[in-house]
Amino acid sequence: RAEYESIRAANISMLEHFERSSAHAHEEILHPSAPTKAMERGTATHCAILEPMRFARDYAAAPKADRRTKEGKLRWAKFEAEHPGVTIINADDFIAVSRMRDAAWADPDARGLLSGIGHNEVGIVLEHGETGLVCKSLIDRIGTFSGWTWVIDVKKTVDASRYSFSKSIK
Repeated sequence: RAEYESIRAANISMLEHFERSSAHAHEEILHPSAPTKAMERGTATHCAILEPMRFARDYAAAPKADRRTKEGKLRWAKFEAEHPGVTIINADDFIAVSRMRDAAWADPDARGLLSGIGHNEVGIVLEHGETGLVCKSLIDRIGTFSGWTWVIDVKKTVDASRYSFSKSIK
């Protein structure tokens, strides 16, 4: 991921700032926004679904601890000491992400797409022929399943019906 981020090229997140104005895009280039809670949860979800072993190793559910109290501070400090280097997410998000992972892997077709021969987090770079703009994209997974090569983009939705799902994704 770090290698992908170091590539000086436009991606869809950057190009979306141009919908507002070039000044907004320029400001984002100079002072990138911190990831939102939704983005952090999306990153955890991608990791859980695409790399469940890494998710188990690199993420932990935060304990319920009121860090305003002495007892809560001690509990939190003990938890952090027991989980060095992991990404801590709130317990409710950890449960939700784990359930999304379990649901994806329970579906036979999804399991085939996720577990077959393939590569996760595949970066691509291209130069737009007419404008010369260098663009980059990070593909969630490219894999082989049932004799076909598939490009997989992990998305979440509240309603998986054809009409609602197509409106909830970008």
